Amino acid sequence: METRVRLRAAIAGVAVAVLALVGGNVGAADAAWPTQTVRFIVPVLAGGGVDVAARVYAEALSVQWKQPVVVENRAGADGVIGVRAMLASRDGHTFLFAPSFVAAGIEIVQSNLPYDPARDVVPIAAVVGEILGITVPASQGPKTFDELIARARAGRLTYSAPPGVSNLLAAALLKRAGASMIYVPYRSIIAALPDLTENRIQMASLPMTLTVSQVRAGKLRVLTVSDAWQLAPDARTFAQLGHGELSYSAALGLYGAKSLAPALRDRIARDMLAVAKDPKIDARLHDMGFVRVALGPEEFSVRLAKQRERWTELARKYQLQAAK
Repeated sequence: METRVRLRAAIAGVAVAVLALVGGNVGAADAAWPTQTVRFIVPVLAGGGVDVAARVYAEALSVQWKQPVVVENRAGADGVIGVRAMLASRDGHTFLFAPSFVAAGIEIVQSNLPYDPARDVVPIAAVVGEILGITVPASQGPKTFDELIARARAGRLTYSAPPGVSNLLAAALLKRAGASMIYVPYRSIIAALPDLTENRIQMASLPMTLTVSQVRAGKLRVLTVSDAWQLAPDARTFAQLGHGELSYSAALGLYGAKSLAPALRDRIARDMLAVAKDPKIDARLHDMGFVRVALGPEEFSVRLAKQRERWTELARKYQLQAAK
């Protein structure tokens, strides 16, 4: 009997020692990370707001992490190509910097996703936001949203929007207003801006970070925004126009694969949020038209879950689907 007790005590002691060693190694590995170049995959073409924000954070974090942080654009399929590229990586140093739609809402426009957004894409931190807006040519466009709708009812107007949220919200907004427009696709929404300023298309639903310079230059006019935007305080919001259920502020942030260790996820989140609180970074992004967002893993996960529910309801109510 005494021998059995001693044996059990010895086994328990070994188990505790092993757990302590494993825990110490995990902690040491996290402390040593990164050990090579870190990649931020961005699921859109270069030049847009998501790409710009990713590069601002990559620049700041490369200094903090003492390793290069590179941005790699993998556009296409409403962001799915970029997500797949991140999930296929096994180096522990590849992440996705993207709008929240790729993890919560993409199911609306992609019926056969090669990944489960809720299970396979792990939110790390949301660090900046974009406001969406209905924008028209300043010289020939309408002065108000009501005037735009009146013109749309009276004749054939055209519009464009990037895939995803911007396009879905535009479709819902037009349906609520009892109007329709002809959708004009562009390979890159940036290519639509010259046509918009020259009234070759009459309206665009866009993240305001894409149009801030043209708005400041007086080439484009913002008729309404999905939520309050600091650079156009006089622009009426969707809610003020009676379309509050469509109010939206896109959260841009970093994601990892489900194999990402929680301890490393939390450490990366802390580093990202520290950058977000840097006054110089905040001022730089604010001037570009971004809005402040700072969410850790838990808060970010809750926001994504609510967003999934909301998009599911809006898609059902307004029969939303991607423009082809």
